[in-house]
Amino acid sequence: FFSNSTTKNADSSRDATIGGAGRTSTFQLTADYDTEWKEGKNSVQNIFKGRYGRQKTNDQPIVESDDEARYDGVYRRVLTNPHFVYLGWGLESVWTGPYRNDPTRAPDNSRNNFDPLLAKVSGGYGQRYADWVPQDKFEWRLGARAQKRWGSLINSNDRGIETGIEAFARYEGVPVSYQKDLKYF
Repeated sequence: FFSNSTTKNADSSRDATIGGAGRTSTFQLTADYDTEWKEGKNSVQNIFKGRYGRQKTNDQPIVESDDEARYDGVYRRVLTNPHFVYLGWGLESVWTGPYRNDPTRAPDNSRNNFDPLLAKVSGGYGQRYADWVPQDKFEWRLGARAQKRWGSLINSNDRGIETGIEAFARYEGVPVSYQKDLKYF
């Protein structure tokens, strides 16, 4: 995705939304990949997401506008349809983290990729409805979750294992039956 916007004499406008406008160029790369394996009452789903973007506004330096590297997995064991128990896991991070020597400014050295990193695991109960509206799916889960963070800027108080309740809901559909390549969630 690429966008570019330009204004002329915006600073003389009395309208604050126009007066604050500027020349902006933005690009964003996005990748989403989803796999699902099913056999009998068991299923495993893996979701990979990657986003990276940069933005330049007026005479300011180029800055990252979006940066995400994420993997989520879930194992489901159907009890009786639509009820299931699940075990979930995942990793969340960024493609380019802080600089190695001084995280607050850009020196002439490389960056810490995948810094910070969040690892998570969860388990609990959920329900999954498929084709309850033609070709649409709805799933919700509720369970316990544990997670741990690693990173060069994370202080010692935030480095322990965190536990708590996890809630998840997802609605997925196809707008019309003949557009099988187009999905929303």
